[in-house]
Amino acid sequence: MFDLLQQTSRSFAVSIPMLPNPIREEVALAYLLFRVADTVEDEGSFDSNQRSQMLTEWIDSVRTCSTERIDHWSDFSSIEHSGYVALMDARGSLIERLKSVPLPHRELIHQYLAKTVAGMDQFLVKNDAWHDVSELREYCYYVAGVVGEMLTAMFTSYDQGLLPAEAELMRLAPSVGESLQLVNMIRDYQSDNERNRLYFSDSISFDDLLGMATESMESTKEFLDILFRYEAQPGIVAFNAFNFSLAERALQNAKSLGHYKLDRSDVRVATQSIRAV
Repeated sequence: MFDLLQQTSRSFAVSIPMLPNPIREEVALAYLLFRVADTVEDEGSFDSNQRSQMLTEWIDSVRTCSTERIDHWSDFSSIEHSGYVALMDARGSLIERLKSVPLPHRELIHQYLAKTVAGMDQFLVKNDAWHDVSELREYCYYVAGVVGEMLTAMFTSYDQGLLPAEAELMRLAPSVGESLQLVNMIRDYQSDNERNRLYFSDSISFDDLLGMATESMESTKEFLDILFRYEAQPGIVAFNAFNFSLAERALQNAKSLGHYKLDRSDVRVATQSIRAV
């Protein structure tokens, strides 16, 4: 499972192993289950109706812990990323692993994944670019803000010391996920633009992305402050602090250096800063 994580993730492949067990295994599995949905949504060789049907089948499989509805999935040869091909081939084994997750957390994963898929389906129906900032923010909520909510629910379930701050953490959780999604968009902006894979209308500028990400990062910083104040378990703090540090560095690069990609030195600096904490 962690091999698949390495093949399909950039920052999460580093930050998820920082979490304590058993939540580390559960978050890694949840990430991969969400990534399957992302891959289906992005797969351009299928039309929107096919992708919508596959998303429905995927949610049913997660809900029932059965591969019956996804056994017929076959041709992913058009996917360019070899890691995503491996992920789709491993979908059945992911469902099998889900059976070993305790029922409350299994239901939690299904609940939030179903919410994400409903949002994806809504945008597949539109089959168009995001028309304005509010529509882009809505999309970011469904594909990333919901993930922030799920992770926060898992953290507060695992670390009972966070329960007094649960309401405040859940209020900020969507921004935590949104900030990572927006920074990913910023990091990929140049290459997506070159490949004509930008889905923004003319009413959304690159500066809009920077502004939205900056605003979300402020909420993420507040989220981190609460984790420190309530003395969350070190692994939970490290996971969130690493993701924040890496996103903040990418955002600074975009604003001041005029480029969007992170290199190995950025990851090394982020890792060293977490070790110092």
